[in-house]
Amino acid sequence: MKKMGWYAYNVMVTLLIVIEYIVYFYVLGGQRFRIRCNKLRGALLVAGTVLCALTVILDSQLIINLMAAVYAFILAVVLYGMSFRSAVNIMIVASPVLEMFEGIVRLAIKYKVMPDERSLVAMGIAATILIMLIYYFLLGRRLGKDAFLLPMRISVMVSAAVFAVMMMTTFFDSFIGLEESPKVETAGFVVTTVGSIVIFIIIFGMIYYFNVKTEYQIENEGLERYNEQQREYFENLLERENATRQFRHDIISELTEIRGFCSRGEYDALDKYVSEMMHDISDISKRSYDVGNEIVNTMLNYYLYPERESCDIRVTGYVADKLAIGDRDLCILVSNLLKNAVEAVDRQESGDKSIVFDIHQGKMNTYISVCNSLGDDKLSLSDGRLETTKDDKHNHGYGIKNIENIVNRYDGDIRYKIESNKFVVDIMIKK
Repeated sequence: MKKMGWYAYNVMVTLLIVIEYIVYFYVLGGQRFRIRCNKLRGALLVAGTVLCALTVILDSQLIINLMAAVYAFILAVVLYGMSFRSAVNIMIVASPVLEMFEGIVRLAIKYKVMPDERSLVAMGIAATILIMLIYYFLLGRRLGKDAFLLPMRISVMVSAAVFAVMMMTTFFDSFIGLEESPKVETAGFVVTTVGSIVIFIIIFGMIYYFNVKTEYQIENEGLERYNEQQREYFENLLERENATRQFRHDIISELTEIRGFCSRGEYDALDKYVSEMMHDISDISKRSYDVGNEIVNTMLNYYLYPERESCDIRVTGYVADKLAIGDRDLCILVSNLLKNAVEAVDRQESGDKSIVFDIHQGKMNTYISVCNSLGDDKLSLSDGRLETTKDDKHNHGYGIKNIENIVNRYDGDIRYKIESNKFVVDIMIKK
């Protein structure tokens, strides 16, 4: 009977740890449910479930905790449709942060309730889950989903800092436990708990400040780029208008010349003359792209119009001038998509060059698709993520992270495809 109670406790702790990590990924990791399961993820999920089931019979809390964390990692990848790299990036910070916070909670519970060790562990995890949920409903959902996401290198540094604070808290907790004086024990508890919470808040405050500052810089750079592109766009519009006015001014002379060819019976010369006129008219009509949205128009004309002589360009679709996505985000999204496509065809040394841009609205979503020829670029997809050669990463991959961040911010979806030597990006954003 005692053994059955131990198994039940291990199962409960395993489930609590898994739930704790899933909640962390949602609340502080900025992830949203978007189930994506392929053969590899399915196999890992099954293997993780079997291993977790086997570890609950072990008499080692450390192994149980470790396997529960690994299983939570796999489950998060499946439930949130994440890449393994993104999940690792969040997990690096999540593990020490949760352990530190559980330590603070356990210290508070231990001081007031004095439960047995097993109950203390379970109560600490459950209380941490509850605190994260309360934080989310009171404050977290008002912040951006990416408020606490960091680049991999900074995540490692933050993890090391949190681990150091956690070790310090454990040391002081052990030291205080040796004191027999209730006053000293109380003072030590207050200092350790308050100090840990303050350090915890400072660390996450700095993360939030770093992200806000970085986002502000990106938005400013995007706005400056948009203003420059808009200026060139309107210069092109003015050039087109001047060409149209010139054509209208010369139309009487043109028609007179045509009449002269007809009266003299010079039909070959007439055919050549009309062909030249049609070429001029076609050139004027192709000097701008229009899909209904001024920001998208600006980006299309800035990036694609200079490529029209050396590349087969097709622009299709139509959307409203005002979309659910913010103007700055739309500017960054479309400009990075087009910039990557243009850079890819510019590097292409042989074969037909092409760029196809399509944008349209459905009842619930806005869809954007960009397809460009690849040439000699070596691209591959791994776990749904774009991979390039080392030399090519800086070029073709420029802006991909910004694109993915914006898509995730609007609970959208992004898919990459490589087919028939063409690279395709399909994006869906909720309307």
